[in-house]
Amino acid sequence: TDYVPTVGTSAKYRPVRIAVVGVGQESKTYAFTKRDITTLAEVADVYGYKCPIYQAVKMLKPPIGVSVGDIPITVFPVEVTALGAKAAGSVAAVGTTTSTQTYIIRAGNSAVEVTLASGKANADFIAAYVAAAALVPDYPLTVTDGTTVATCTVGWEGVTGNSVDISVESPDDADLTFTIVQPTGGAGTLDIDDALEQFGDTWYSHVVNCEIANETNYNKYSVANEARWEPGVYKPFKVYHGTAETSVATAAAITDARKSDRTNSLKPVPGSLNLPWEIAARHVQALANVANVNAPRDYGSQQLTLLDDGGAENQWSEADGEFQYAVIRGLSTTKIKNGVLR
Repeated sequence: TDYVPTVGTSAKYRPVRIAVVGVGQESKTYAFTKRDITTLAEVADVYGYKCPIYQAVKMLKPPIGVSVGDIPITVFPVEVTALGAKAAGSVAAVGTTTSTQTYIIRAGNSAVEVTLASGKANADFIAAYVAAAALVPDYPLTVTDGTTVATCTVGWEGVTGNSVDISVESPDDADLTFTIVQPTGGAGTLDIDDALEQFGDTWYSHVVNCEIANETNYNKYSVANEARWEPGVYKPFKVYHGTAETSVATAAAITDARKSDRTNSLKPVPGSLNLPWEIAARHVQALANVANVNAPRDYGSQQLTLLDDGGAENQWSEADGEFQYAVIRGLSTTKIKNGVLR
C-alpha cells in the first residue's frame, strides 16, 4: 500500500466501518439494497426481530452493555438461494405438576419463562409457552399450538435455522420432562453476490457474515476482497464468521484448508449457546473498538461480554495441546480468564 503522511486533523488510521450480511425475518418485506443503520430499533422495524440481521446488530449495538458507539454500520440484506425454507421443531411436556414450577425454554441463548401451577400438564404447558414466547419479540422462534406439541418455527429462511438449539432448564423438583424435536428443514444458503456488488467504493473494514460454514461463500468473499487489494483500490476488508463447535479438530479443519485465505476469519466460543453470527458480531464489537482507537494494537485479552462462554469444560486447553492445535492451523482462539470470556 502507499505511504500517506498524516498532518493536521487528517485521519491517522483507516476508517473503521462495519458491514452486516444476512437475511431478515421471513414475514417482513424489505428491499435488498444496503442500508446504513443507527439504532437497533431501526433494524427491528425494517428487518424484523426474529432474524440473523437483528441478532448480529444486537451484539454490535446492545440495549445494555458496551457497543461500537458511533462506528458506522451498514446492513446488506440478502436472499437465500432457491428453495429457501424455514426450519421447525417442537416441544412437548410429559407428566403433571404437583406444585408451582418455573421452566426456562431456550432457543440458542434467548429464553422465555413458563410458570405452571399445580395440576398442570402438556396442554397447559403448550398454552403457557405460546403466550410467553409472544411476549419476547426477539425470541428466534414463533411458537404455536400444535395440539399435542408446541410447534417452534424459526423466524427466517435458510439452512442456518437448523442451528437454533432448543433446550429446557427445569427446577430441581421438576415434575415435567420434555420431548424436544430440534429445528430441521431449513433450506437455502446466503446469496451474497448482490451484497458484494453493493460494496462499491466504500471502505468496509469489518464484515459480519450471518451464516454457518459455507465454502462457496468463503471463496466469493476471498475473490472479491483480493480485488480490493489492487492498486487504485486499496480498500480490503476482513470477514468474520463464528462457531460454537466444541471439537477443535472440526473447527480448525476449516481454516487449515484455507492457508492462503487472508479474508475470512473464524471466531470460536466452544460450547456457546449463542448462534454463530452472534459470536462473530460480538468479536467484531471488541475488535472494531480497538482498531478505531489504535489500529496496530493486538486484540489479546479483549472481553467478549454478552456471549454465553460455553463453560470451562468445553474450552480448548493448553495442557492437552488443543489451544496450540488451533493456533498453528490459523484458527482464532478464546479463553475464559477469571470467569470472563476473552
